[in-house]
Amino acid sequence: MTSLVVISGSGRYADPWHPFAETSARLAETLAGFGEVSVVDDVDAAFVRLNTESADLVVVNIGNSDDDAPTLAARVGLAAHLERGGAVLGVHSAATAFPQWAVWPTVLGGHWVRGTTFHPPQSTCTIDVAGGESFETVDERYTALELQPGVDVIATHEHEGETHPLAWVHRFGTANVGYVGLGHDAAAYDSPGARALFGAVAGRLLGIG
Repeated sequence: MTSLVVISGSGRYADPWHPFAETSARLAETLAGFGEVSVVDDVDAAFVRLNTESADLVVVNIGNSDDDAPTLAARVGLAAHLERGGAVLGVHSAATAFPQWAVWPTVLGGHWVRGTTFHPPQSTCTIDVAGGESFETVDERYTALELQPGVDVIATHEHEGETHPLAWVHRFGTANVGYVGLGHDAAAYDSPGARALFGAVAGRLLGIG
């Protein structure tokens, strides 16, 4: 059976703005159709276990840590997962994670740049999906993210007349990696369009979409 692991922000990977336990539970519900989903909240330990325990898709739903996170052993674990061809899906604030680890933006395919990236106030917004139907949701939408070359943008939003990428997929070595910038809080998963977008990206990463 396909295995999915949601790594949920806690400890130094928690913050006052994102209810990670709630959003990780909603992510698990949203992706349950793909296989067996587990949620773990010891972030560094979860990455370390990837050195020896396989998962088909690792979902990273964590916040920013200002220290030298992740640990060396955690970095080794993630590297082993990627080298095996394991997929990774970053969610929302994962774009802000590991600011002292220069490899992470390359893995994820893009990241939040302090002083450049921002988000308008959380509100009703329209998300445009490449090759699909636009949908409305109530969420934060990260704006002016910095993308790596060659990513395949799946969804965008418009802010002050400019179009900004919000979800993408790309290849990192032999692994499929993607990002969805929605999912600020549990209510964000009430949108059928948002759930469909998470499912579409996860399907692409697992090679079934």
